[in-house]
Amino acid sequence: MQVSTEKKEGLKHVITITVPAADVKNFYQQALRKVAKSARIDGFRKGHVPTNVLEQRFMYDIIEQTHDAIFKETLYKAVTESKLKVVNTPELALVDNNFSADKDFVYTATVEVEPEFALKPVADLKLKHFKSELADADVEKMVENLREQQGKWQAKDDLAISAETLANIAFTLSVDGKEVENGGSDNFNVQPGKTSLIEGFSDQLLGHKAGDKFVIKATFPTPYHNEELAGKEGTFDVTVNSVSERILPEVDADFVRIYGIKDGNIDAFRDALRKNMQRELNKALYARTSESLFDALCQQYNDLEVPETMVNAEVERLKENMKKNIQAQFGFTPKDDMLKSENFKDQAVNNTRLGFILRALEAELKIGEPSEELVNTLINQYAEAFENAEEVVKSIRKDKKAMANFFGQAYEHHVVEAVMDKACDGETVLSFEELTSRK
Repeated sequence: MQVSTEKKEGLKHVITITVPAADVKNFYQQALRKVAKSARIDGFRKGHVPTNVLEQRFMYDIIEQTHDAIFKETLYKAVTESKLKVVNTPELALVDNNFSADKDFVYTATVEVEPEFALKPVADLKLKHFKSELADADVEKMVENLREQQGKWQAKDDLAISAETLANIAFTLSVDGKEVENGGSDNFNVQPGKTSLIEGFSDQLLGHKAGDKFVIKATFPTPYHNEELAGKEGTFDVTVNSVSERILPEVDADFVRIYGIKDGNIDAFRDALRKNMQRELNKALYARTSESLFDALCQQYNDLEVPETMVNAEVERLKENMKKNIQAQFGFTPKDDMLKSENFKDQAVNNTRLGFILRALEAELKIGEPSEELVNTLINQYAEAFENAEEVVKSIRKDKKAMANFFGQAYEHHVVEAVMDKACDGETVLSFEELTSRK
């Protein structure tokens, strides 16, 4: 067998494999014997059909099985001999479609290979190490947020509409002097500054009270989901049905029971809340640090070419993740035009690029296996978010795929830590809110 390689555009190479005629003959004879064992032809006993009859009736099957046997026997050896670091399933093509068992069999395998590149100094990244501490004020603010979530709206006479109130209104809409069909409502809730409406509508509600009747004029944006209204001025005849204020619950035994503190102990509630917030803070710190590092690495190697087949596979993975997220959050399956491949291309390139960079850094920095302690920490941190944490931990440890996932997370933590030790150039202190509320 002869093997030659030719570099093509980008990371593509073509491997040409030539199988000698003598070997082709052997593969052909093996295929012929295999077909002969199962061939059934009237007038002949099974396994005793003459070769010329077999070739006449089953030549296509014989040649196909010969091809398959040759590929199976020679492709892996050829790729190994080429010394190319192949990343995809080779695309095979025959050089000559006219098969003969008496001549050399020549075919090509088009492959993509890993990029070869020199590592750049990590210290040049000059990244900031993010730090944060959970303050008592952060915990108290979270308590207030939880109170807000459990608050109840209560209508109040003579209360003026403000950014802190909820207004229930009735209105009709007219455009160009004509009332818009289905353009109004008898029971519409508006919370100024929070309810998504056309610009200027909510502001004109401010100061009005229940029973007030008035006209609001506001211009629909361009573009607008209703094309007939886009860019036009709308006239809204408004009646305020009611104005409500939000009544917040006291932080008492009944309140904390809502959040899983069955005995109603307020101190236990605050302790649990602090613990949850600390866990969230730790995750946010790592996420911000790793994101900063990964973005910097992608920028540092922004000219690194990566295999197209790997990018395409990553595009499909990102699309599938987006599809599942939309289904989980909104309850519907997105249409194909919402998941266009080009929308994921840049991220897929960066993700693929980052994979090669991190593997090279792992080797350069001689990063070993992640510690069992770190793997256990990550598993426990995940499980703590569930009421039955111990059962969750047991379930994870029985699941090989789940354990592999946590092992991978731990490995990434080690890589980030090792690289940041060399790339760090000072620190940036952030508050809990700055870390956790960033979009």
